[in-house]
Amino acid sequence: MSVGIQGGKQAWDQNLTDLALAWRALAMQTQKVIGPATAVGTALAFMQAQGYDNTTANAQNPSSQTDAAYAAQLIGYFSTLAGVVQGSATQASQFNFVNAMGPVMAGQNA
Repeated sequence: MSVGIQGGKQAWDQNLTDLALAWRALAMQTQKVIGPATAVGTALAFMQAQGYDNTTANAQNPSSQTDAAYAAQLIGYFSTLAGVVQGSATQASQFNFVNAMGPVMAGQNA
């Protein structure tokens, strides 16, 4: 007998369970973190209140949007992803979330 988990049904059952639990936990964590940003008013107003600039375009952000606007857009992306996992949102069109969030992935989006 080999050392370690062998391929087969038992290993796949464990992989599927691990992934399901990880996705659920990440969706719940996402809602907990971004909840305050969407609870009162808009995410944009919330991000401005946190100190993000909404007056100066930033060429490093997609479409050169302000830092506050991009941060609010990211909150929307995360909210959609969490909502899809939790059954409260849909993503009707093909969309590359990794690419859209690339600027905040510290160079790890390759």
